[in-house]
Amino acid sequence: MEGRSALRAIPDPPCAHVTGAVYRAIVLGPGCDVAGSGHTGGVPGEAAGRIRDWEVAGGVVLRGDQLLLVRNRRRNDSVEWSTPGGVVDPGETMLEALGREVQEETGIQVHLWEGPLYEITVDFTDLGWRLRVETHLAVDWNGEIVLEDPDGIVEHADFYHPDECEVRLVQSPRWVREPLMEWCRRRPDQKLTYRYQVTGTEIDGLAVTRL
Repeated sequence: MEGRSALRAIPDPPCAHVTGAVYRAIVLGPGCDVAGSGHTGGVPGEAAGRIRDWEVAGGVVLRGDQLLLVRNRRRNDSVEWSTPGGVVDPGETMLEALGREVQEETGIQVHLWEGPLYEITVDFTDLGWRLRVETHLAVDWNGEIVLEDPDGIVEHADFYHPDECEVRLVQSPRWVREPLMEWCRRRPDQKLTYRYQVTGTEIDGLAVTRL
């Protein structure tokens, strides 16, 4: 959710990335240590007979009809866009983590959240990972954009109209792109839920199915 490098909640994570829309997605680099598990890219996590669960918070910050997006630079030098957010650290609540991540990545301070707008579950069946994302709406915020991402992954942030967002999100994972754009188009009163299954163990060969 659909990546970030070196997230604090993941032990020894040189190549594990989690994006938030909406969420931040998990992206693997070739030969990297998968979330500090001792497994390298291309080795199924299920082989160890366990599933690792990650909780991720994503934030929708609006300025008029414009949405705040961040541009994330990956280890392979590719770029993906998402809303700000990240992994919930041990001892944090979802909203505490979200406020921290948004401020670190963009300089924006959020004083009140509403939601969740939608929830996403992504099952990485061959890697033995499960990603759960909650995305909330900032209803009281202030500040100007200042890039302070301690992980050095967010290299740009700005507000964009929905059609501009859609263009930027084309290369983002489905579980980041689809929920966010559906919410932007519909603005439903009730929480939306999404579930995806991801198979494969190599970043270039992942197959994503919406359930």
